[in-house]
Amino acid sequence: MRLTLKVMTILAALAFAACTGNSPPAFAPGTDTDTDSDSDSDSDSDSDSDSDSDSDSDSDSDSDSDSDSDSDSDSDSDSDCEGNGHDEDGDGLDDNCDNCPTYPNGGQNDDDDDGIGDACEASWNHDLLDDIHIFDPFIGTQAEWAPSGGDWSYGDDSVFGQANPGGGNYFRAPFIDTAPYSVEATFYNGASSSMTPSYTGVVFAAHEETGYPDYIAYYTCLYEHPTGTLSAWMYDGGTYIEFVDSTEGIDDPATSEQWRKVRAFYNGTDAVCTYEDEAGGYGELGLSGGEVWGDMSGNGGLRLYTTSATFTSFAIYL
Repeated sequence: MRLTLKVMTILAALAFAACTGNSPPAFAPGTDTDTDSDSDSDSDSDSDSDSDSDSDSDSDSDSDSDSDSDSDSDSDSDSDCEGNGHDEDGDGLDDNCDNCPTYPNGGQNDDDDDGIGDACEASWNHDLLDDIHIFDPFIGTQAEWAPSGGDWSYGDDSVFGQANPGGGNYFRAPFIDTAPYSVEATFYNGASSSMTPSYTGVVFAAHEETGYPDYIAYYTCLYEHPTGTLSAWMYDGGTYIEFVDSTEGIDDPATSEQWRKVRAFYNGTDAVCTYEDEAGGYGELGLSGGEVWGDMSGNGGLRLYTTSATFTSFAIYL
């Protein structure tokens, strides 16, 4: 059951936090994005156990920022477009004029003529998505982001995240209540803990559930470094985040100086996690049936576990 935190619920969460040492949720999905950026402490074990049970995300259901650090690109490249002075993927096209601002695609190929370049489409179905709903190149701080665990800070056109030891999420509004959709993060791997394993990727379908205290349920698609495993995990209350499925090791030729991407796709019934890197590495993991909730609406965001990473962009496609 999804709901907005009431005053008594917040008081109860605060009382619980006082007993456990964990801070209450920063905000609830579907509410305004004014946040207290208190981050939770995640005590994760080698099984990727996660005490994010009181983590939370803010999601204004119709919040779609058009500030300088956030470009919403849902049209084909146009020489008359109003640019933001930034070229995230280095293909010579301004982000606001690029039909795929997270992949270099100077040719702007768009087979189905829907405004999303082929490079940004699902490789198995170019008709799945038709709108770049959110594109954030992290030019500056945005109120639509809220941390839950880990440390997150803005750098030069990037966000640096560190959750080491433990896990951390960085949730992004708006709340996604339609399908299909895709959530994408581009990043460079940082240092990992001597603890294993260590993961970087995206969180999606994050929404509030009732419990004691109320908590945020979510899915993740994660790339494990250095083994090259792509895996999916799910948190639905309790002490631990649950393993869902994983691939065999991915042929990963990328170096620490080359970008990597993790994406989550949801088509209304099934989900897919994908991994790509600048050197041509690729992996794919499909989830269906009991591996997927009946309702996968919620917030997207960034996820780290016992590692650090520099994220250079985030995108939501619809």
